[in-house]
Amino acid sequence: MHKGVRNMMFTFSKKNYRRGTAALAGAALGAVLAICPEGTPAAEASILNRPYKSDAKSGVEALDWIETRDRNIRKNMETKEQQRLRKDVADMKKALRHDEQRDAAAEASGNAAPQPEQTDGTFGSVSKSKRKNEQPPIAFEGDDVFYDQKTGNVYAKGSVKITRVDGKRVITELAEGNLKEQNVEIADAGQVVNIAPGEAKTDLTGYRVVYNYGRKTGSMENARGKIQSMYITGKRIEFFPDQVVIYNGTVSGCSAKHPDYHMTARRVEIWQDTMVMHSVGYWLGGVQLGWERRVTRDLTKEEKDPYYPEVGYSSEEGYYIADDFSWNFAKNARAYTTLKYSTREHWQNIYGLNYSAGGHSFTLEHGKYEDGNDKFLEKKPTFKYRYSHRIGKSPFTISLGYERGKWKQRARSNSKAKGKDISSMHTEYSVTLTPDAIRFGKKLRMTNSFSYSIIKESYNKSTDKGFGYSSSFLYTPDNDFVIYTGYTHTQRNRESSLFNFDTENYGDTLKWGLSWRVTPKDRFAVGFSKDVKGGHMDKVDYYWFHNFHCLELIFNYRVDHYDNDSKYKLKLQFAPW
Repeated sequence: MHKGVRNMMFTFSKKNYRRGTAALAGAALGAVLAICPEGTPAAEASILNRPYKSDAKSGVEALDWIETRDRNIRKNMETKEQQRLRKDVADMKKALRHDEQRDAAAEASGNAAPQPEQTDGTFGSVSKSKRKNEQPPIAFEGDDVFYDQKTGNVYAKGSVKITRVDGKRVITELAEGNLKEQNVEIADAGQVVNIAPGEAKTDLTGYRVVYNYGRKTGSMENARGKIQSMYITGKRIEFFPDQVVIYNGTVSGCSAKHPDYHMTARRVEIWQDTMVMHSVGYWLGGVQLGWERRVTRDLTKEEKDPYYPEVGYSSEEGYYIADDFSWNFAKNARAYTTLKYSTREHWQNIYGLNYSAGGHSFTLEHGKYEDGNDKFLEKKPTFKYRYSHRIGKSPFTISLGYERGKWKQRARSNSKAKGKDISSMHTEYSVTLTPDAIRFGKKLRMTNSFSYSIIKESYNKSTDKGFGYSSSFLYTPDNDFVIYTGYTHTQRNRESSLFNFDTENYGDTLKWGLSWRVTPKDRFAVGFSKDVKGGHMDKVDYYWFHNFHCLELIFNYRVDHYDNDSKYKLKLQFAPW
């Protein structure tokens, strides 16, 4: 029996440790650390994420990726215990390399220490060729550790910390188990941390942890913590080799103890690439906003859960609330809608059906649309086809587009209407060639795009066709400061187009601006656009982004020199979306 070990650390890759102690660490660690099963998703995908997209037209939309990046950083930020584990694992690996180098040098000089008799379970006591199925090196810390080789019983007490060199750790005050039966139990609180490559990042704290590391099955009660980017709670969590099941649990993208928003579920089943939730409630604070019987999420894709809307105020629309909903009703096919209500424009809904496969996308839509200039257009309905494909091994991607539908715009949104609404059968063909970005070192890159389009309108029997080109430079001296400049040429501008919707004011436009993060929670961006031929200023956009932990405020003030007016918009989005 080994007992009375106090404030000691055993690293089980050295060659002079006994089998019993190595097995003790292997049992305790393999038992509890394996609650992040092999089937748990390893990708950094999240079910609570969607890319940020601004409605700017001054070129500042070229910086949308910054907001998406920052949200993903906040979403995937490691917990303090995960950061501490990462440092400790690095120290363990460094110590192991030192030991291996020392042993190699001793063997080369003929002074190697005598090796113990080979066994089937001790790290370091057998050749590397026989270690394939054994546990990685382990460090075991505790005030008191007791092990009975005869019965297989193990007992550890006081600041127990079991760390495996591949990035897994168990923290508790009291642990016991049996090596022969291959199980371990933690009656009181236990914390499980995992940063192992290829597995889900986990930091869970719970009670009455039971695990059999031979069968890779177990359970934990009254658990709370983080799995990947999801903050979860569960009355009971069960672990299996290929899945995790959470009973009476909650899931949220908000890390607060009482999150601003969350989902509740009677049962949550998590596989490698799928999460299924049963009897799902959607909550905003203490108010339930919706309910679904069953929800399935593809964890390999970025999806956003419904019922958590965007709210705000616009000088053009007044107060508004908006959200997106999507339903996959067949393979590669989905129905979706965007619902929006404002106090001035009232309902602005979009309904659509989409089928996408092999780079092809077919869409049928109907609704009321708004562009970045607060101009509105109705499509009643419209059909769209898109195809995108990289050309062989070349650096070019080709995109084809077609759209045909009935478009309608109210007179107040179009100066060409002459007091009457405009209704036209709109037909558009387009082809775009986009080369890969050209990088000049690590901080500067250039993007280009070439296009040709043909637009036909039945209203005035017009045909508008021509080439388009855009080019931009993006300079990122550091993570907090970004500068951009670009040039755009298009034949479809405000003067040539029948509809005043989603068009440039001028045919040739110069755009430039910057983004600057002034504090960890505050970022400012400004964008300018200017008519190249006439030298007239076009638009100036000012943006302020402020993070309120689980809520984000975005304020935009725009000066429109073309229309000689200004407008502003303030919106709130639930972070990290």
